[in-house]
Amino acid sequence: MSTSPPPKLATLLASFDEAALGALASVGLVRRAAKDLEKSAAGISVEGTADEGVTVTLADAVVTIPEAGPAGARCSCPAGARCRHVVMAVLYLQKTLSAGTGDGIAEATQPMVGVGPDVELMGYSVEALTKFAGKKVLRDALRLLGATPEVEIAEGAGGGAVVRFTNRNIDVRFFPGGGLAGMVTNAPAKERERVAVAAVLAYQRRHGLALDLGEEATAAQAALGESASPPRSRAEIVASAVGLLEEMVAVGLSHVSPGMRERLTTLAISAVGANLPRLSLTLRGLAEGVRLFLARDAQADAERFFADLARAYALACGLRGDTVPSPHLVGQHRTHYEEVGSLALHGVGAYAWRTASNYSGLTVVFWDQSAKRFNSWSEARPRHLAQGFDPIDRYQQAGPWDGAVSPGHVATHQFKLNRAKRNDFGRLSAAAQTGAVLLSPTRPMEIDFGNRLFTNWQALRAYAGRAYPVGLAARNPHDDIVVLKPSAWGEKSFDAVTQTFTWWATDDVGDVMALELAYSELTQPTIEALEKMDVKNAGAWGVLGRLEFKAAGMAVMPVSMFITAEKATELAVVNPGLDRGLSRRPAASAVTAAVDKDEAEADEEGELESEKPALIPPALETRLAWVEDRLQAVAERGRKSLSGALIDELTEAAREAEAAGLGMLCQGLEALARNRGAGEVVRLKYVLQLHRQVGYRVGVEA
Repeated sequence: MSTSPPPKLATLLASFDEAALGALASVGLVRRAAKDLEKSAAGISVEGTADEGVTVTLADAVVTIPEAGPAGARCSCPAGARCRHVVMAVLYLQKTLSAGTGDGIAEATQPMVGVGPDVELMGYSVEALTKFAGKKVLRDALRLLGATPEVEIAEGAGGGAVVRFTNRNIDVRFFPGGGLAGMVTNAPAKERERVAVAAVLAYQRRHGLALDLGEEATAAQAALGESASPPRSRAEIVASAVGLLEEMVAVGLSHVSPGMRERLTTLAISAVGANLPRLSLTLRGLAEGVRLFLARDAQADAERFFADLARAYALACGLRGDTVPSPHLVGQHRTHYEEVGSLALHGVGAYAWRTASNYSGLTVVFWDQSAKRFNSWSEARPRHLAQGFDPIDRYQQAGPWDGAVSPGHVATHQFKLNRAKRNDFGRLSAAAQTGAVLLSPTRPMEIDFGNRLFTNWQALRAYAGRAYPVGLAARNPHDDIVVLKPSAWGEKSFDAVTQTFTWWATDDVGDVMALELAYSELTQPTIEALEKMDVKNAGAWGVLGRLEFKAAGMAVMPVSMFITAEKATELAVVNPGLDRGLSRRPAASAVTAAVDKDEAEADEEGELESEKPALIPPALETRLAWVEDRLQAVAERGRKSLSGALIDELTEAAREAEAAGLGMLCQGLEALARNRGAGEVVRLKYVLQLHRQVGYRVGVEA
């Protein structure tokens, strides 16, 4: 006996493509089911059910598909659901509908008016979502969206919709008339309801609808509140931080004391207890900066320290108040990793680094071809707890996953990572259950790097302008990773004064870009290897690098070299100083320059101002440059050094800023001229930073 599915179910079945079936079960099961169906299609029967579904009787199992569609299908086999029998049943019904057999097929395959995802998804209320998943799951979904995941939405011609959380490797597929029960996702079983609700809310927001989530939104934000009964309240800690930073400027940064370092460290510890991880990390960085000044270390930089202090002050001020602060201001104590299934990755580079807060580590960079984005894995230690940890040695040691030879091996090979765990920024976890299946060496010239491959430096500068950090906004540090394919490789040099290696690269129109690497005990082997590299004989095709924003403009820090397949006798990805010439570093007494930034702290460190103030008129820029120099002197010497000449310049600059329509800048200048307080000095410094940052963006994108 054979009958056709009812119209609603028929429409759902017609919407199920190969990708949807793969998400329902797996790609392997879909292939196997298709082969099995060819052998046994003749003995299959279909009957209707009371709930407007169908029962498909196969040779070795009975599959029941409800009106909501294949997502709710049940099988009589031990698997129970999402098995090859369910896929066989769906494929058989699709084949039957396509062939036009059974009763009422023409009617069954007609689009269902008014039940497409554009109507259904926009129509879900808070009550409906709560009924489907419960309050706890709704709150969990809101927390997921609060982490600002990368979301893509695709709407198919047949009325289906796909919401992709690209950074979590999760697709949620909705089908006409299927409702929430009929959605299909590749998320782990325990996550399906949460991602379904999050997908509905993301869809609604993208289309201009913001539900009033009331107490559920408040409960979801509770994690941003302070810990229960901390030793010091959040308000006390933030107020103390603001007061200490003002005091440091009032006294003068050139007069910092061991006591100030201890107070910064104590506040950083207290901030952890009050659930303020970002403030804690920022204060720790400032404490390390004070240590460098007290030790008269060559890495101590007064301008950079003042910029970092201004950012810390702005963060502390942003955390003040009775309202729950934004998630990116609170930060996270520890990155949360989500299981994202299997990933096909290409190792494209690795580098050793050290941060201003005295952490050192190794980072390996991967390209996720399916999502067109960079991923990374890092291992780090605080230097005082390193206990022999060496980033360069770690490159050759075992791990980071079962099946991986070493970080150096996965940095240069393509592989499949099973049961991978990844956070929202694209960092991969070295979880014990994750395993790697190694394949062939990476061939960068065969990879589609999408919008991260540049052959024209003006296009690179435009991208850098969009990626350039502004204010305290959260950002993905992987946005700084780019691939350059020069048309010609230029001269190399090492500046003994700035302790910087520079290599000039020419683009397809003759423009030049600096590849720069600051000297340190960790980068010395890399610099030596790059100095010796003969690009013609090596067959250099391109370079993987990280964007760096400096006072003189933009530069690229070289990470790995890409060698053409013809020249690559062993590897096409070369990490200079790690793969080759692993010479040991000099004694600790050697001269060192500014340290490299770790991705984990990139958004906590101050950025140097650009020399392209596109938003500021030239006459005002000249005056502001003088004001900024004087602000630096006041910050270093103390508030008492505020002079009448500076007040006059501030007053005149405020008038010019107002005339130019720069209201925030005008207010900052007037406030310092009127009150002459340390807080006004720091605030004006931060406001100037904001204008420089926005000016840089506008300037490079113009």
